[in-house]
This record gives sequence, C-alpha cells and structure tokens, in this order.
Amino acid sequence: MKHAADYAAAARTMLMSRRKMDQFFPGLFADPARDMLLDLFVAAEEGRELSVTSCCVAAMVPATTALRWLALLKQEALVVETPDLRDRRQKLLHLSPAAREQMRQFIDAIAPH
Repeated sequence: MKHAADYAAAARTMLMSRRKMDQFFPGLFADPARDMLLDLFVAAEEGRELSVTSCCVAAMVPATTALRWLALLKQEALVVETPDLRDRRQKLLHLSPAAREQMRQFIDAIAPH
C-alpha cells in the first residue's frame, strides 16, 4: 500500500518529465488540465493548498487559457474552489475527494510499485 509521500513523488516525477520534454520540444505538448491535476494532487498529498494563481502557473500556458481549463475542471467536479481565509483576495483550489482517488488509481495503474 502506497503512502501519500509515494503518490506525491510519482506525480511530481510526471510533472518534471513533462517540463523536461517541453525543454526539448517547446510548445508541442501543452496539456494544462493534466498539469493542473498533477500539481493539485501533489499539493493534496503533501498537505498543502494551492491558490488559483499558483495552479495557473503550473499549467505553463497563458493565464486566460489556464483559467478556461480550470473552469472545465470545476465543471467536471474534479476541482473545488474555496475562499482563502488568510487572504480574501485569492481563492484556494483542491481536488475533489473523487478526483484525488482517481489520481491515486491512475498512478497505481502506470506505476504499480
């Protein structure tokens, strides 16, 4: 049985791989939704919260594109937005419990051990 740290490490490796590939093939493999889900998953497994701004930066696309994808992820009930109680100017993002479990199943499917 994997622990949160194991899942976070696997997801972080996927993110780093994606960014490394972009260095060799700039602009050819943009997948903002995947990058956001992975970033949010790592944050959840590490017990951190992400702001909308941080999540958009993780997508590595223009902010308007990232926000459009984020709206779709929220519409699909994969991502939940909550107010930041420490800074009311920003919102925090979290994976829904179902999305977090789906991400774990995905990681188990591609990296079983």
